[in-house]
Amino acid sequence: MRLHPTEEQIQGAVADYLDRALPDDAVWFHAPNGGHRHPAVAAKLKWLGVKPGVPDIFIVWRGRSICIELKAHKGTLSDAQKAMQQRLILSGAVVFEVARSVDEVEAFLRGVGLPLNATVSP
Repeated sequence: MRLHPTEEQIQGAVADYLDRALPDDAVWFHAPNGGHRHPAVAAKLKWLGVKPGVPDIFIVWRGRSICIELKAHKGTLSDAQKAMQQRLILSGAVVFEVARSVDEVEAFLRGVGLPLNATVSP
């Protein structure tokens, strides 16, 4: 039995939660930039505008951009992720550097004032 969830498991749980919890005037999405790709596919995606270090979750709510990077228990940010987070902050986005659970995502979103329709904990 696995002691800690994988990043993919955290991502799926956060996705389910956001679908239930976000208000109607918020939208969220995930840009699947990570993973290993054939070099030709990677080159094409780069040409089309894929940027390294893009966070896992983007939420747009009432003109605000909220970005969340998800990591498993001992996962760390890459240099590209650190640089992208700084660029996003400079451009006015609210960034959660690293979330490791749905509970952390919920607490962060409540902390930035986003009214949520669901809670993780009873």
